[in-house]
Amino acid sequence: MEMALDLPEILLLIGMYLDHRELTQCIRVCAAWHASFVHFIWSTVEVIDASGEPYPAINAIIKHRTLIKDLTMWTDYSTIESLTQTYPRLERLSIISDAESGARYVASGALLSDLLDLNPTIMTLEMNDIEPSDFVWDMSSIDTLPCLKQLDIYDSIFPKEKTALQSLYRTCCRLHTLAFHYTPIPQSFIDICSSDIYALKGLRKLELDVPESPNIHHQLQFIQLCIGLVSLDWTLSCDVDAVILDSMTCSLAELWPTLERLKLRNSEISDKNLASILACMKRIKALDVRLTGFGDLSFQVLRPHFGTLEELELVQCVGVTDAMICEILQSCPKLRELILGRVRVRELGLLSPQSRPWKCLSLRRLQLEFVFESRASTPSSLPTTEDKGSKEEGCLMQLVYERLSHLTQLEVLNVGHDLLDGGEATLPGSSEGHLQFNLSKGLGQLCRLKRMWLVNTNETRQDMNKQDVEWMLEHWKGFKEFYGSANEDPEINRALKIMIYKRNNSI
Repeated sequence: MEMALDLPEILLLIGMYLDHRELTQCIRVCAAWHASFVHFIWSTVEVIDASGEPYPAINAIIKHRTLIKDLTMWTDYSTIESLTQTYPRLERLSIISDAESGARYVASGALLSDLLDLNPTIMTLEMNDIEPSDFVWDMSSIDTLPCLKQLDIYDSIFPKEKTALQSLYRTCCRLHTLAFHYTPIPQSFIDICSSDIYALKGLRKLELDVPESPNIHHQLQFIQLCIGLVSLDWTLSCDVDAVILDSMTCSLAELWPTLERLKLRNSEISDKNLASILACMKRIKALDVRLTGFGDLSFQVLRPHFGTLEELELVQCVGVTDAMICEILQSCPKLRELILGRVRVRELGLLSPQSRPWKCLSLRRLQLEFVFESRASTPSSLPTTEDKGSKEEGCLMQLVYERLSHLTQLEVLNVGHDLLDGGEATLPGSSEGHLQFNLSKGLGQLCRLKRMWLVNTNETRQDMNKQDVEWMLEHWKGFKEFYGSANEDPEINRALKIMIYKRNNSI
């Protein structure tokens, strides 16, 4: 009679929930378990040269090459030569050129061509810190990858040769996702792409992060060629004037009906311009407009999309109010990621009998700085006023924890102060307080949050003790990261961080 753990299908399901340490132990049990669990360990490999010795060892990588799906090479010429092999299941390849250590790929062009030729299954290719003299700008091997759907280029320089630009253009015409990070787009490449205005219609996701680019028109021209975009991630230079932004809003209006996910970052984009852009989008699933003038006009346009919104980031937007944050929490049932700034807890209306429950029960990540304002000091003839203020703050904190306890899918909770979000960090003696991670304050209500693995209390005053941390480690089995201070006493803080570190190290 077969036992459940003798069935490979059951072992595969179990392997999905094990960490690296547990998988390593499992593959040592027997041959059957080794066969069932070993691919979880070797599906993703990052090769790094440390003190002249690559890790993992080259022999081990070659031995398990048939299991590798994701391979990152942050290494030198000799290691690439040794790793130029066929990886039958390889789907993602990342080549990172370490310019500071002199580990350039100039001499390895033929090897890298061979590496790509040997692995036609590659679907995602990432190139980092590439210069025109390096292999990648030959582009002939990349152009012939039959399964390539995503190309990410970081910190690189476009080639000047027309043949190389044409090869890159042919590659872009069949991509699903294209990303240029700190890689300015030259006019010569845009001219080639403009020869057929429908050639890039298959591109669905575009990322442009070139904040130092002197000419925004080049980026704008390229975006206009991508008429089928569903997702756009665009970081503009901070010195773009209002006239250009107004022109940009009008020029891109025809693109927005197909767009569902927008990340647009620039401190000069006004609330009016942003509202015009959002008004052209038929459905909004993800919106990241940090550093913009997002305000009442944009919020009114966004409101009809609350039912479909999955990701929202409004940090560093001075026009965002407490009332807006309250409505978002109460009206967006599909939200998985919510990144906001400060909110005054008293303005959330938690003490009101008419207070509505939070509907964002699908949240995986929440960043929100809960601020508890103390009552103003009163004359000595009314000594009980301060006590009433403390009781109200304690009641509000319990209510915040009660609301958080319903977010059972939550994995990351950031209640810290973002110094880039304006204002100053809360200091001892300040009239403002933050959410306290203490059992006495209501932390125990979060026992339902079984997926929690990261907490951030950056720039907040905490007074945690051993019992609080032990409770976290007991109830949050995957908890391994804690950013910020756990206690104002340096010695206590260090001891608590060590407790969490030991859990992290074991995972």
